[in-house]
Amino acid sequence: MGDKCEPASSCGCEHQGRFYRPGEQFWADERCQVRCRCDHALGMVVCEEAQCGATEMCQMVDGVRDCFPASESVCVVSGNLHHKTFDGVRYQLSRGCVYRLVALQSNASRSLLPLEVTVENTPRGSSQTSYTKTVTLHLNGTTLVFSVTQPGKIRVSEC
Repeated sequence: MGDKCEPASSCGCEHQGRFYRPGEQFWADERCQVRCRCDHALGMVVCEEAQCGATEMCQMVDGVRDCFPASESVCVVSGNLHHKTFDGVRYQLSRGCVYRLVALQSNASRSLLPLEVTVENTPRGSSQTSYTKTVTLHLNGTTLVFSVTQPGKIRVSEC
């Protein structure tokens, strides 16, 4: 316990009575205007001015203060590839193609996980109709593939 030396880089930091692990980031104020991190090389907390993104708001969720989306929205794909986007625009894609359904455009506050969903369509008998052959979800370094060629199975790979 007290008979071993630990390198300073493995020690955490104390800030306003709380302990933070090396590299851990946190908001130091209630309005998310001061972002801090435990700098393991310096062995101390380093803070700088920051703010939530334009479509985010500073909130406390499950005891953690961070920037969260200010609103929620849903996109829908159904039937013969009818699409309704997050902003309510409707499309009908009837050709074979691969397209990006959802992707994280920016992550200024670093509070969201990297995300992308792609869909592969295949023509169904004629060029006027098609069906979804695969849906691929890339989330935080893991890829999940759902395919009609392997019903009931999910292919998982990690980067």
